[in-house]
Amino acid sequence: MSEINLSDQRAAMALLFAERDRLGVRPESLRKRGRVAINSAQYWLRGDASPSIRNLVSFASALGFDVFLVQTPRASGAGPREISLTDQRGAMAALFAEKDRAGLTVFDLEVKSGISAKAAYSWRAGRQSPALANLVALAQALGFEIILRRAKTWQQ
Repeated sequence: MSEINLSDQRAAMALLFAERDRLGVRPESLRKRGRVAINSAQYWLRGDASPSIRNLVSFASALGFDVFLVQTPRASGAGPREISLTDQRGAMAALFAEKDRAGLTVFDLEVKSGISAKAAYSWRAGRQSPALANLVALAQALGFEIILRRAKTWQQ
């Protein structure tokens, strides 16, 4: 499988762990390359915790995957739009632009996504990195998905 929707965190983590095993990457090496302790990643795999987007992007990148915010095609006929989550501010700007395009207030967005405006603005400013589960909720409320995809140019 070369792409998976991150709304299913356990499946995504299982894919990353399978890739780690396939590549024979040792936990110490993964910690250096992905800057994530293996026990943290195991919590993510079990669903006991949700990784921050920064940590997830780092972990995925160390195993040859990219993480994208993907806008599903609109009724207007515009094609899907992808933004790498290595650019958190750009991704958040795209979400806020869609909020504005849809005519949603911040209160509407809170109700629709369950995410507080304060948290969303903090993520937009880059002061904090959202947890995967929270970004998925915000993205889905605005017609986006978070996708994990095998990198096109990756060297072991």
